[in-house]
Order: sequence, then structure tokens, then C-alpha cells
Amino acid sequence: MNKIIICITTYNRPEQISALLQDLINQDNHNFSLVLLNDGANKKTCEIFNNINLPFPHYYFESKQPSGLPAARNKIIDYIEAQKIADEKTYLAFLDDDLIIDKNFVSNISKYSEKYDGFCFRIIQKGASTTFDFTKCPKIQKLLSPLIGKMLPLLGMFFGGFYIPSKKIQRVDHINGGCLIYNFSKNKSQRFDMNLNEGNFVAEDTCFSYGLTRVGNKLYYISNYSYIHNPPSHGGCKIEEKDNSFFWYWKHKLYIIEKYHGKTVGKFAKIFSFLESILLSLFFRKNLTAYYFKALSSDFYDQKQCK
Repeated sequence: MNKIIICITTYNRPEQISALLQDLINQDNHNFSLVLLNDGANKKTCEIFNNINLPFPHYYFESKQPSGLPAARNKIIDYIEAQKIADEKTYLAFLDDDLIIDKNFVSNISKYSEKYDGFCFRIIQKGASTTFDFTKCPKIQKLLSPLIGKMLPLLGMFFGGFYIPSKKIQRVDHINGGCLIYNFSKNKSQRFDMNLNEGNFVAEDTCFSYGLTRVGNKLYYISNYSYIHNPPSHGGCKIEEKDNSFFWYWKHKLYIIEKYHGKTVGKFAKIFSFLESILLSLFFRKNLTAYYFKALSSDFYDQKQCK
């Protein structure tokens, strides 16, 4: 049996983390450990953790200054190694702090960790929090179903779609960060890319999990089990202007494609991303192409490999 470590970074969301901790208490399987980073040292979050009775091994630490999501997740990985919490067969399950999970959540992690290097479950979205929100368009979802979790670098495309129902467990190129579960023992050196530690951290999960694929891990999307994503209007990695998320989307996407596939493929990606910006402008009836050019003209990152 694999050891399961639930990893949560939380930023200014005491109500949400309190509810998620209660969901973990209610699990039908307590054979896991919890590592919680209170990013930004929210006092109420600290009080909640200190006053709750958790029936499983748990670890808590704080970062006085907000870290950013990739940095915060790296801090958890470093903490696990420093405290020697992991065993020879350990899976890490990174969860967002605003999830709602049922009592079988850990049991399902344990079940699928015996089969797959990494996986994620289906998202049931409450409210719109993604750049592309097709949750109310069944026809578009069906059309996009073959693209779930796929990376098409020459076309400048990676697609999530982890809210789309699927009749079978699908092999994917990357997995969703709201519920990102992977074989830590096999990938101890992997870290989240700090070049993506800005804006609303879009695609940091894509970058990390695609990196897992590139070193030989087989990842899967499990649609027959789900969790609820219920983001509040505060905390986390919210940005004021949602349209500006397209800027971060294109900036980070083009960086990720060049990082893993080089500048020649990156040139094709830029061409198709330009066409994408035109199509999306027509679809959303907004001038999103301006955000594409803003991303293209902004300072690009040094090409660094994730470890």
C-alpha cells in the first residue's frame, strides 16, 4: 500500500480551509498524512488548525510573506523532505484550499495510486474561475472531449477540459492542479517552475505535470469520480480583471512550449496562438488579441528546466 500525503497551500481563506479540514476528518479512510502551508500566515487559519482535532498525522507551517502558488507548493515538497515524512512508496496529492470532497476521496486516491504514476479527478465547477468556461455548453464539451489533457505544441495548444464527462479513464499529457496526484517516490527531484510564479499562476500545474510525462510517467484523467471546486471571491490567486488572465495564459503557454520543445516549435506556437486570439475575440466578443500581443512583447523568461 502506498503512503498518501495530502498537500494544501492556503492563502487568506480560513472559511474554506476549515470546511476542507472537516471533509478530511469525515473520510472513510484515515490512512494518510496532511501537510498544510498557511501562506501569508493568516491568523484565523492558524487558530482553526490549532483548535481542530485531526485523527490522522498532520504537519503545519507558515510563510510570513505570500509565496505565490508554485513557490508555496515547492515549499511543501521541501518540507516533506526535510521532515522525512515520505516513505519508499509515497504519493503526493496537491489540493486547492477551496475544494469540497466526499468521504471516499482518500480511498479513491489510494485505489488509483496502485495503478497509475499520476492522475486527477473530474472537476465539478461552482461558478466560473477558469479562463475558458464551457461548463454550460454540452455540445462544445462533447466536441472537445478527445482533447482532454492533451498537449499539441506545434499548434500552440494545451487543453485542460477536466470538467468534461468521459466514459473511460483517459491517458493524458498533463493533469489539473486543483487535484494533482503523483508518485513522489519516483519523482523526488521534480519542482514547480518558478518562472510561472506571477500573475494568477496560470498553467503552473500544466508545466509541472507535463514535466512528469516528459520523464516517463503515465498520467490519467479519471472522470467517473469527482470533487467540487467552489472558489470564493477572495484569497487564492484571484486577479482583478479576468480578461487579463488571457495575458498570463499566452505568456505562460508560449514559455512552456519553448521550454519543452524549443524555439522552432515555439515559432509555430506563436502563429497559431495569434489565430487563437482572433477566434477567441470573436467568440467572447472582446479584443483579446491585444492581450496576446501584450504577452508576446513582455519580458520572456530564461529557459530553465524544472527539477
